[in-house]
Amino acid sequence: MSVLNYSHIVVTKNMDNYEQNLKQRLPINSIKMIKNPDINKTNFKIEQANEVIKEANISTKDFKYIVLSAQKYEIQAQNSILKILEEPPKNIVFIIITNLKTALLPTVLSRLPVVYDKTKQNKTNIKQNIHRMDIQQIYSFLEKNRRATKEQAKEVITNSLFEIKSDLMYQTNSLLDIFEKSLKLLELNSRPINILTLFCLSLFMEKKSASI
Repeated sequence: MSVLNYSHIVVTKNMDNYEQNLKQRLPINSIKMIKNPDINKTNFKIEQANEVIKEANISTKDFKYIVLSAQKYEIQAQNSILKILEEPPKNIVFIIITNLKTALLPTVLSRLPVVYDKTKQNKTNIKQNIHRMDIQQIYSFLEKNRRATKEQAKEVITNSLFEIKSDLMYQTNSLLDIFEKSLKLLELNSRPINILTLFCLSLFMEKKSASI
């Protein structure tokens, strides 16, 4: 992944990975990541837009990369940054990260070039063992995967099903119902992190009630 020294929009399937790659490739003091601080929210609000404008107006001798990252950008927030995107201060580079081009208004798209992240994600065969996690491990797992896409959430659920099928002591009809319900909700385009949360907590409660 190469870092461009001009403002642009990045469309990527794995936003978290792209953010981490940016942090690794750019000088630590040159990057300012701006996103919703609430881990349960993935939308970019007017508060974050105001922070972008404030940060951009802090002068710098070297390049400063202001990174905006969200799955959903509220219309008011997008409209408020149009002027500064069109006329950025000296040495300011804006990088807007999203997983869908349609998340951005045409007026934003018309101001910056769009780059598609072609980085292939390496699949791992590490067992998740969600059905064996305690509540703290579940919280950490959900926080790590809070930006999961529909396909990634589906992969987590199906992988968990295979893990439980290989563990005879965990097989019950109610467990299979949890898998079926979760996959159906994903097909109805429910928010992936909400389904993963429901799925993990349902497994946890099933384990607790069965004392396994």
